[in-house]
Amino acid sequence: MPCRDYYDDHPEQYFKEATEPALKQRIAFAESALCAVMSMMEVGLGSVMWSQIDYASAGITLEELAAWYEQHKARDKKIRDAKIQKARAKLTKEEIALLGLDKAS
Repeated sequence: MPCRDYYDDHPEQYFKEATEPALKQRIAFAESALCAVMSMMEVGLGSVMWSQIDYASAGITLEELAAWYEQHKARDKKIRDAKIQKARAKLTKEEIALLGLDKAS
């Protein structure tokens, strides 16, 4: 660290060979990794996790990270809910009843 400073100040050195699809793939990987780590921290440490991070060294603020994480979780939930609704739409009323989904919200 501070990775953010390096990337912001010298992106051409780090991403010299990268194409737009490769950058998108790298960003998606980084977001998935961050989400996975934060989810595990949230389960294991609860609200204590926020105080365990060295924000200055990371070049971010608590507010920025918390906002990103809440937005990311909301986006994940929206995508997951849409997939569930799409799968549920393929079921008959009888299948929905047999699976007990008619009682679920």
